[in-house]
Amino acid sequence: MAGNTEDMMDIDTEDDIYLSTESSFYGDEDTREELEDRAASFSPEEWIAANDRTFPAIVARKKAREAIEGPSEPKKPELFNAYAGQTKCAWQLNETVDAFLRRIPPLSSEEVVVGPWIYAGNPHTDWRPLEEDWAGLTEAGGMILNAWSAKKAQITEEMARGTAGARTAKINREMKPVVDGILSLAVNFKCTSGKWMLFPYPDDLTYTWSVIAKGTVFDELGIAAKVGTDNGQGNRVNRLICVYTRNFADEKDVRRVLNRLAELKVLPRKNRSIYYKPDVYTHLGISSGNEFGFKPQIYASADMLAAPKGKSDTIAVKKEVFDTTKPDP
Repeated sequence: MAGNTEDMMDIDTEDDIYLSTESSFYGDEDTREELEDRAASFSPEEWIAANDRTFPAIVARKKAREAIEGPSEPKKPELFNAYAGQTKCAWQLNETVDAFLRRIPPLSSEEVVVGPWIYAGNPHTDWRPLEEDWAGLTEAGGMILNAWSAKKAQITEEMARGTAGARTAKINREMKPVVDGILSLAVNFKCTSGKWMLFPYPDDLTYTWSVIAKGTVFDELGIAAKVGTDNGQGNRVNRLICVYTRNFADEKDVRRVLNRLAELKVLPRKNRSIYYKPDVYTHLGISSGNEFGFKPQIYASADMLAAPKGKSDTIAVKKEVFDTTKPDP
């Protein structure tokens, strides 16, 4: 036993040597002093508060920082103009809307000089026409319409001896899924823009366009607007104004733009309706009296303004140095 005890004492003595405070295992004297100071000043509560990632803690730290540094400036969205550089026919970011309206007045602007349209884009929208595949949509949509034309002709031939009413009812039943298919195809190809169409009298054109151009640029309407120029007929005919929205299937936004047009008092007098046409119809040549039998529009202002919210007649679809000082109206 004595020998064993002596051995144990020898081991303890070696441990004392290796773990002595004089050993460099703990670092030199300066390092030890620094670590001791950090240990003495460490506060578990402060560390938890500074590293707490819960929402209330993050908000509290932000408020504390702003109390010292002041509130941070909100990041201003980057302005965007889809018609940048098209100075001959469109509003530009470096001019006021009033200057634009004086520079290209629709009543006297000729198509041979300006082009068929004058444009105003919404610089505040995050809509970008970069992913649209109009070529692909036109090709695929054309195939669907060709197949429908053949089907429509077949129905007409098969029911030639029947009544016109029965024949029309049959065609309308067969046509509905074709219409839905065209609109769903537009969504798949990311070609969802559409427009409310107004035809103001020549005497009302300048005022109506100025209101719509300002409403577009100041982010009160849709993503863009355009007005027709003089195509040689002078001021004997009404000109078309289009007010664009980003997605024809977004009835809430389509309705919002219509309501704002009503508030701006630019809708036709005597409660005459205006109509909303998806751009896919324009690209596929679906206009009034088209050979396919399609209605050339999917919304009517009279129906949408009269219907309770969310109850209007819609088509189901499967599932973008600047002076913005607004003058007095």
